[in-house]
Order: sequence, then structure tokens, then C-alpha cells
Amino acid sequence: VKTSKIKLFIIYLASNAATFLWFTFADKFNNFILLNKISKQAFIRYNSITMFIAAFSLIILFAKMNFKDGLLVKIIKVLSPAAFSVYLIHANLIV
Repeated sequence: VKTSKIKLFIIYLASNAATFLWFTFADKFNNFILLNKISKQAFIRYNSITMFIAAFSLIILFAKMNFKDGLLVKIIKVLSPAAFSVYLIHANLIV
């Protein structure tokens, strides 16, 4: 299935909007339908469906982009190992 870059970006924005709306209105929603089992943190965890959709759309979006050699490529090459190391530190339970 071919998807355009704009559609992927819209999917990313919609996923983030859903996360924001859930986090903002979760307490009112839970009181309205009398379900206190639904956590306010449900859609902002790393394993939530909205985070998965946002991450997947960004990965596909950047995989479709073509960068020519230049300043942006040099910046990406310098920062990408640092971003992965920050992820490893955050994912570690001991740190």
C-alpha cells in the first residue's frame, strides 16, 4: 500500500492528538461512564496503541525521505548515536 508523506504526517498528528485528548479528558470521561479502571496513563505509556501508531508513522515517513549530502546529513550522523544512547539509558531500570 502506497502512502504519501502527508498522509503519514497526518496519521502521526492524529495519534498525538488522541493521546493529548485522552490525557486531558480522562478523568472527566471516567467519571461520566463510571469506569475507574481506565488509567489516565493508558495512552501515554510506551506500549500504548497511540504511541505505536505515532512511532510507526514516523519510521515510515523518514524511510521515504531522501536526504542529499549536506549539513543536515552531517547533523543526523552526529546526533543519531546520541539519541540511541539516550534511549538505552531511559530503558534501563537500574539507571
